[in-house]
Amino acid sequence: MARLYERPAGASGPLKAFAHRFWILLYFVVALVLMVLSKAGNPTVTRFQVALSDGVSYLLAGLVSPIDGVHILGNWISDLARIHARNQALRGENTELRRWQGVARELKRENQRLQELMALYYPQTTAFATTRVIGDSGGAFVRAVLLGAGVSAGLRKGQAVVNAEGLVGHIVAVGERSARALLLTDLNSRVPVRLESSGYKAILAGDNGVEP
Repeated sequence: MARLYERPAGASGPLKAFAHRFWILLYFVVALVLMVLSKAGNPTVTRFQVALSDGVSYLLAGLVSPIDGVHILGNWISDLARIHARNQALRGENTELRRWQGVARELKRENQRLQELMALYYPQTTAFATTRVIGDSGGAFVRAVLLGAGVSAGLRKGQAVVNAEGLVGHIVAVGERSARALLLTDLNSRVPVRLESSGYKAILAGDNGVEP
């Protein structure tokens, strides 16, 4: 019959406490020795401290590099977003400027046409209204246009229609706010004229061509 040996309880407690105190004392002594040697200017300790400092610096640099990379990447993304937003704004401004450029060109052409009309000579007794062509009236006439003015502007059937170059036709139908003008080049146009140089009278007839 075997008899087991049992270790008395609490026998390892003092040993662990002694080992703990020993290592603390050893660390303290080593630290104290290193401090003394460093104060004394020992080359070996100095080299050890320099090597330790270099190792710590390399370690810190390795830890900081990813953080710097993330920061640089974040700044690059922010700059890219700002550039994209600015590019979109410039595109919108460019489109708006082109639209206004087209409006300015159209106004310039219209102003030039109005100045040419003002340069024409009209007798003082002549009453006239200025309007614009708003479309091709179609209908029974081939060479006819629709004007953007009518009875409310003083237009009447039979009145002459002129532009900067002179007579272009006459009104054949008139409404409250629109009128139809038959051009001189229409096949149905017949206008009596008189040549200023000789005084001869004639009929100016259209043939649906470019000129009467």
